[in-house]
Amino acid sequence: MSKNTYMPAPGGMARTSVSATDVERLVAAADSLASLASLEALRQRAVDIVAELVEATLIAWNEVDLDGREIDAVISPPPDQFTPQERDTMGAAFIEHIADHPVIAHYRRTLDGRPYAISDFLTAAEFHQTGIYRHFYRHLGAEDQLSFVLPDPSLIIGIALNRARRGFSARDRQVCNLLRPHLVQAYRSVEAATRMRDMTSAFQLAAAERGLGFVRVDGEGQPCETSPSAHSILHRFFDLHSTSSLPEEISQWLARDRGRTSPAELVLHRSDGRRLIVHRAPAPSGDLLLLSEQPKQPLDTRKLGLTVREGEVLALVREGLATKRIAAAIGISPRTVDKHIQHALDKLGVRTRMQAIALIDHASPSNPAHGEPPSVGIATSSGSAIAANPRSTADR
Repeated sequence: MSKNTYMPAPGGMARTSVSATDVERLVAAADSLASLASLEALRQRAVDIVAELVEATLIAWNEVDLDGREIDAVISPPPDQFTPQERDTMGAAFIEHIADHPVIAHYRRTLDGRPYAISDFLTAAEFHQTGIYRHFYRHLGAEDQLSFVLPDPSLIIGIALNRARRGFSARDRQVCNLLRPHLVQAYRSVEAATRMRDMTSAFQLAAAERGLGFVRVDGEGQPCETSPSAHSILHRFFDLHSTSSLPEEISQWLARDRGRTSPAELVLHRSDGRRLIVHRAPAPSGDLLLLSEQPKQPLDTRKLGLTVREGEVLALVREGLATKRIAAAIGISPRTVDKHIQHALDKLGVRTRMQAIALIDHASPSNPAHGEPPSVGIATSSGSAIAANPRSTADR
């Protein structure tokens, strides 16, 4: 550093007071940043806010990718005096000579993103000798620049204020330093919102391709987005007409698992053999749920020693059909239906139709006792989910 280098006081910026007007503008700026939902909106709003707070000939939001050797910028006022080709050439020159930029070099060395000016590090003569001045700043008429950095793991995101003269006041620096944490928070918020939108889109696409239901829930487990297929699944499985809240079994599972950072599954069984599989993936500020409804699985009653016709008749008994309706459904007489039922009862070693149905249900592949984790013991009434089996994908 040259002997005229500016350095903040220990623990912060050099002490200076800001006016009541500055405070009012900073409060208004913080409020406006909090409502932004996209990076594009943040870039433009940040440039506009800085222009209202600090006088400069040009203000830019710069995103510098050193690995990809690219720079993306939102500039005010737009540099319309240059052709697109000239702007591309200047951008390439900035990347080529970026090592000459003393503020960027200081940030890369210390990760100190507070406001610094080029004049804090270089005299005018030293600045004019650099490649970055001769190939970039000279064309912009910039003799000095105050800039500060927003932390990002892969980019250097800098807010830059150019002036045609050298020097920035302590007030200029203090205002930018007070604005910086609000910009950092706004950037983190829109980054999280962008990740959530991307994750939501991926889940919605996966759900649509597989005929699954999709639900996004907030940090309290309340649904904030439900796909049409999820509406249908929840209505069929729980007789749920409104999806403003989730069924109790799912809500309790989410509450027990709150804070889990790995995917998990919940399996709910109905007494008629249907299953609902809920896959949960943690997401920023909540969870993403995929719902998969599995129809009841047909039983191969031949494994119980029954003929195909006897199994067919008992399956209809299981559906609640009376003898005459069974006869009409499969085209045989009611007397023949009764014979098939009696033969099936004898083979199964039971005396009543209800006992036969219970035995079939116990042997059914959709019964939670067959190949599923043990029930958590949710007590339910007839027709509701009879077992819930939470599974973590990390345990499988």
